[in-house]
Amino acid sequence: MTVNGRLRIGVVGTSSHVANTHLTYLASYPRAELAAVCGRNADRTAATAARFGIPVGYTDFADMLDRGKLDAVVIGSPDDLHSSMALAALDHGLHVLCEKPLARTTAEAQAMYCRAEDAGVKHMTNFSWRWLPAQRYARALIDQGWIGKPFDCTIVFRGGYGRDSAYAWRFDTLRGDGVLGDLGSHAFDLARWYVGEIRRVATTARAFIARDTVGTERAESASDSALTLVDFLNGAHGVVVVSAVSHLGEREMEQRIRIHGERGTLEVDYTKPGSAIRYAGATDGEFQTLRIPEQFAGSRPEDPFAVFEELSVGDRFFVDAILDDLPISPSFEDGVEVQRVLDAAREAGRTGHWVDVDARSTGHTGGELLTEKRWLRQRP
Repeated sequence: MTVNGRLRIGVVGTSSHVANTHLTYLASYPRAELAAVCGRNADRTAATAARFGIPVGYTDFADMLDRGKLDAVVIGSPDDLHSSMALAALDHGLHVLCEKPLARTTAEAQAMYCRAEDAGVKHMTNFSWRWLPAQRYARALIDQGWIGKPFDCTIVFRGGYGRDSAYAWRFDTLRGDGVLGDLGSHAFDLARWYVGEIRRVATTARAFIARDTVGTERAESASDSALTLVDFLNGAHGVVVVSAVSHLGEREMEQRIRIHGERGTLEVDYTKPGSAIRYAGATDGEFQTLRIPEQFAGSRPEDPFAVFEELSVGDRFFVDAILDDLPISPSFEDGVEVQRVLDAAREAGRTGHWVDVDARSTGHTGGELLTEKRWLRQRP
């Protein structure tokens, strides 16, 4: 169905997040054709289609799959719909980019991964913070041995969007996993990406804001603040702090990463005004601020998110990987591994004890297994 080398994509979701990210990034990319959009509200869907020049809008996902003549879908729906929508798209033989967290449970995420592998299509989990310039440069420096063997890491990720007591599906325990699923999924993915696989976690999670239920069946709100102690398989340990109820002034959102190792320390900071990366080695008397190379920063280093409309990252990389048959990371496999950590963190928060991260194989009989050998690999 690809026409003139352009990938026909259907996007699920009409929220401001989907519009400001997936739809904006794909609309600006010549190799992508926004062929359809799907949303539950007909008027909002029609307005979104008009805004981005999308020829048709649907309010029924199955209808879009049957009639859209698509090559791929981007799923930006609430978390509880990820699994059913992804499986339906995979049954149509479509490539799938799904928002994080990949699913509500490890079992759901495993089913999505196995189905995608059996279908032989490209699959991607939208751990978008991996693509920001400072974060990508930090990973490159780690791969080059700048910190050596990792000792410990701290990842703090804060926002203030959860202070409103009005109903929000992210904080509805029937639909989302609160700040653990929202910001925690990103933080755990970065922890795995920088340091290595996670062995066990201990979590304390709180819901500080009493939220409206709007007639839902849930008895309590999902967490809006959480702290997790992390043990890595390679012997390193760390702390992950996430909050949706922080007062941050002009920063609006902040992400602070500290990774300490035998050869040095890396600091990565992001706030709304911009980002920075610093390093101190064994012989350095002070931290040095590093200039992020253009290959990571693009032509507008003052705007970290500009790379999504300029470089082959995020949604654009998803398109390139399909058209050029490239391997994808972060894939549904990464989504499964983060879901294992989320499930363990949720259980740790409930019991007040350390909980081992389930390291078993997916049990998949086709494609590449999550074998014990791969699970135990350690970053040099």
